[in-house]
Amino acid sequence: MADNKDLAKVISAINRTDGVSVREMKGKTKIKIFVACDGERSEKRDTLQKTLKTSRLQYKNVYVSGHSEEATEITGKNIVLIYKNKKGGMTETTLNATITELFPCIAFLTKIDETDPEKFYNKILENNDKTLSCYVNARDAKSGKEFIDSAVHSSKFVEKTTNAIAILEYIKSQDAGKKIKNVYWGYRAKPTGIMSNHPGDIFIEYSDGNMLGVSLKAGGAKTQEPKLNTYVNPIIEFYNKKTEYSEWQKESYETYYKSVPNIPEFKDYGTSRMIPTLAKLERSNLDLYDSLYDQQLEWIRDKIIDMMNKEHETTKKYLLEKVAAVQEGVPLIVLKAFGDKTEVLTDDDIVKECVQRSKKGKQGINVYKSRTSKQTFHIDLKCNTHTTTLNFSIRTNKSGNEHKLGQFINLAVKFNGVQK
Repeated sequence: MADNKDLAKVISAINRTDGVSVREMKGKTKIKIFVACDGERSEKRDTLQKTLKTSRLQYKNVYVSGHSEEATEITGKNIVLIYKNKKGGMTETTLNATITELFPCIAFLTKIDETDPEKFYNKILENNDKTLSCYVNARDAKSGKEFIDSAVHSSKFVEKTTNAIAILEYIKSQDAGKKIKNVYWGYRAKPTGIMSNHPGDIFIEYSDGNMLGVSLKAGGAKTQEPKLNTYVNPIIEFYNKKTEYSEWQKESYETYYKSVPNIPEFKDYGTSRMIPTLAKLERSNLDLYDSLYDQQLEWIRDKIIDMMNKEHETTKKYLLEKVAAVQEGVPLIVLKAFGDKTEVLTDDDIVKECVQRSKKGKQGINVYKSRTSKQTFHIDLKCNTHTTTLNFSIRTNKSGNEHKLGQFINLAVKFNGVQK
């Protein structure tokens, strides 16, 4: 049973560590302390463990059933720390995205003119209200308040708030060209008449009822931002290849996972029950772990390429519906914010044009892998006069134990723009 003095010592260490807090405690014989983390859980775990070390508390990393992230067990004290995202799953990535999406909507509707990030944020806090027309429903209004209250804890608070002010200026410029009736935050729900899978982050409704979807990206002035962020599984669903996907999973297990020491049976493939074994391999034999990931990455890239080439008409349809995001009556623009400036990216319009202009059948499209990058593949759209090359990438995008092999074959797929 955990000693009260030991428990107090652990809680004191948590309270002295930035970015973590006690969410709840459970158990009597063995105490489970659920630690809420402001940022990435793996980073906060490492930070807290440094505090534990200064408190002369010995610990080791362990796995707790039902949790993919490594926990911290206090040696000989019957105390284990389990790391959870703050606010029930609010990651810093989502928090930062909300700052650039929601803040400009509120600022436009409530006429905030502050250009100082701190003063701008204070006005957002002051003016936010669940009845604002930017919220499509009460659930999103509740989420919005949670994000706003937590925004100041973002490590990129000033940067993202500055981006939000720049996006507000873009909305104002649209209003000057044609009066805006409303600006919606497309967090989970979309405004009436908008497809649920429309990639717009915010939606501008003009006085005449016309709508414009805006997909927001943030980065450096010279960085190339992905225009589409998706995963292998949704692509498979679009191509209606679920049976083939199941076969790919089986082949993946037999080829890349079965040789891992103590790996669970195939029935646990893709679940959290398999992740601890993969994490152990990464710690004990990093070269083998990375080699298996690299081999599988090339294999799944080849699978995607082969499918896209065989289903060329479906691939053209995918480019139009998912990459260029065509919805009749609701065009989409991609707006990139960098610092206090914005830029409209036009690659999606090029995709629409080139798909429609490309030759019929397989002569109009070719999908192939990069000769220089293990992650990149290209789609050539061919017409009578020239070829337009679209750049895509496939890679892991998770952190901690769920990255690389821990993400299995449902890797991230991104459209990175038209090759210049």
